[in-house]
Amino acid sequence: MSNQPALTIAGDNDLATNAARHAIAAVPDDPVYLWRSIADPLVSKAPVVILADAGERAGFAQAALNAGLPTVSLPIKDLDVDLKQAIADGRLRLMSTLHGLPTLARLQQDATNGAVGRRYGVFASHRIPTNFVDELDDVVDDLVTYCCSLIDSSLTRVSVTTSDLGTSATAGWFILARFADETIATIEVAAVLPEADESAGELLIEVTGSEAVLRAAPEQQGVLIRSAEGVSRSNWYADPSDFLLQRATNLRDSGNETASLSTMKLMQKRFEAATANQAVEV
Repeated sequence: MSNQPALTIAGDNDLATNAARHAIAAVPDDPVYLWRSIADPLVSKAPVVILADAGERAGFAQAALNAGLPTVSLPIKDLDVDLKQAIADGRLRLMSTLHGLPTLARLQQDATNGAVGRRYGVFASHRIPTNFVDELDDVVDDLVTYCCSLIDSSLTRVSVTTSDLGTSATAGWFILARFADETIATIEVAAVLPEADESAGELLIEVTGSEAVLRAAPEQQGVLIRSAEGVSRSNWYADPSDFLLQRATNLRDSGNETASLSTMKLMQKRFEAATANQAVEV
């Protein structure tokens, strides 16, 4: 048994903790270092997977890169010059929390393995309850990151429309993106559903090609419970830790930074295109 960690997981939340537990259970002989705070010294020299909350990811990423460690992270807001260069160099790669859903992990694998034949388009729609409108930007970043992983081609053009949908804040993003392989991605994220206790909402993703159409609606997975009080439904998910760590490993070992580059550019250009109110070349 080695005393050196095989993996560093960054974050002080349930997702990071559960991922560390899963990694330890899966390979007991490979220790895992759980890096809970950016204020803590990074004593591990193992590759870093950042599963921290959105506001903390940039700090973890910069520290990991300063230590010379290959890094995979959930979407990072306000990428500075150093982090952008790290993505361009392949030292930092981005993944989405959506890669933790088993149906979407399978969809991503099939889409990039050529199951659809000649790919024409990607359609993605995520609608969330109106009381979670403050989380809209995080939902957009997650969906953009996931969609770029389906296409794995360079982004060339972006057109964006936003809407307040009757609220005082932006509550809807409607993105049309063209990629170098001529794939068109249509991405819709809106806070339009009735108020609810959970932010999951309704998610639908389709990949259309010459040989097949792949379709996933993970929020429709559930368990029906029949009791004396009637029938109730509980959403069901496998533990996302396994699928997120698989995605992180694949990204780290792929040697291909195209999807992360397209993600970075699309996250940046969506604001430019929305302000310009016209299509923006990349």
